[in-house]
Amino acid sequence: MRKELIIGIGLLLSISSVQLTAQPRLSVQQVDIQTYQYWQNQDWNNLIRLSHEALDAGIDFYYLRVRLGIAYYAKGNFHAALPQFEKAWRQNQSEEYLKEYLYYTYRFTDRWAEANMLARTFSTELQQKTRTTKKPFANQFDLAYGYQGLMDNSVIDTYQTDADPLQNGYQYIPLRIQSVYAGLQIPIGNRFQLYQAFTGLSVDHFRYVQNEGLATTDNPYHTDIGQYYAAGNMLLGKGFNLSVGGHVINVFYPVTSVVFRQGRTYLLTQTYSDVDGVAFATLYKKLTYATLGAGFTYGTVNNARQYQTDLKLSLYPLGNKNLYATTVAMHQRQESVYDVWSDRWILDQSLGVKLTSRLWLEGYATLGEMENLAMNDAALIYNRMDVIRERYGARLIVLAGAHWQLQVHYGLLNASSSFIDSTAGVAQNTLTYRQQVINGILTWKF
Repeated sequence: MRKELIIGIGLLLSISSVQLTAQPRLSVQQVDIQTYQYWQNQDWNNLIRLSHEALDAGIDFYYLRVRLGIAYYAKGNFHAALPQFEKAWRQNQSEEYLKEYLYYTYRFTDRWAEANMLARTFSTELQQKTRTTKKPFANQFDLAYGYQGLMDNSVIDTYQTDADPLQNGYQYIPLRIQSVYAGLQIPIGNRFQLYQAFTGLSVDHFRYVQNEGLATTDNPYHTDIGQYYAAGNMLLGKGFNLSVGGHVINVFYPVTSVVFRQGRTYLLTQTYSDVDGVAFATLYKKLTYATLGAGFTYGTVNNARQYQTDLKLSLYPLGNKNLYATTVAMHQRQESVYDVWSDRWILDQSLGVKLTSRLWLEGYATLGEMENLAMNDAALIYNRMDVIRERYGARLIVLAGAHWQLQVHYGLLNASSSFIDSTAGVAQNTLTYRQQVINGILTWKF
């Protein structure tokens, strides 16, 4: 009985093995017919599944790549659709509908240079349909207003220092900073675009100064700052972009001195200016679901020299901007005017999510000592007289129309200010406080 049972089990296993072996393999004709049916029925999930099964089996043809790309495109996974459309494009460059799909996929994945070069091959009808007949003078215009201010004035109202009264030095605490910003992005050729921006800042500080045994307090101490920013972005090769540029900062500040004229003493206030500069270069590599970046920045801000290295990683797990995250690790090495070197590590993390068809929410947090720090390819410079130790906040992004975009931002800064010895640069009497940041940015995309 046991022998018969073993033989029976062996026979069943043999039959099962034969049946599995005898299952028909996928053929090009079967894949073509079935994927076409899935495409007609807009059954994107089964189309994606069968297409990958066919590709794994070594089946690959033009319409398979096109249909797979369209399936990903319809699901909003533009990053996954892109390699499929590109592979189909290499097989057949005459189909207008494929050019249109590929063009918009380039646009939705921020590959503006590739989109521009592809548009050069469009027919007159497709150029009119995609509105690429004429290139605009500018791609984007930004207008912004920003405010930063102390959340609690007690640090000013109760100010006192433990510094030696005979020690020369100073301490600044920002009271409020207001800014107006205007930026314009201009395309130059198909592979290069230039972004320029002008910023005007009005800054009020609480200032305490000890000089030759005399202590003076200014509340407020007012300065004005004019800034010019320029950044060029160039496509070097497939998926490789180079961004280079710089930021010029011109600070206007009052200096009051005592003068003697005709036997009388006067206080004379004159306006002086200092010019600082920052230069940067960043190389970006775009992958299917991520963008990698590595950059270097050199600056001479607030009478110090900064050498900064940035490593950036942006992730798009859904293949679009419905969910995205960016991590930036920054290392700054700074030489002060007192020949003192400092090394700082700063980590910036942001996360964005699409709430509705026209609404996005972004949150961010930055940890580390931010003194004369350059961020966002040197577009943002923390050239303050204090040190920011943490910053965090959120911004709401609203697509107000086909061309309009509005950003509303609220953030908090944890900062500290120290009394700085004018002779050796030693910091003492460190005070901590919190500031709030409110920004509004209006963007017009041509």
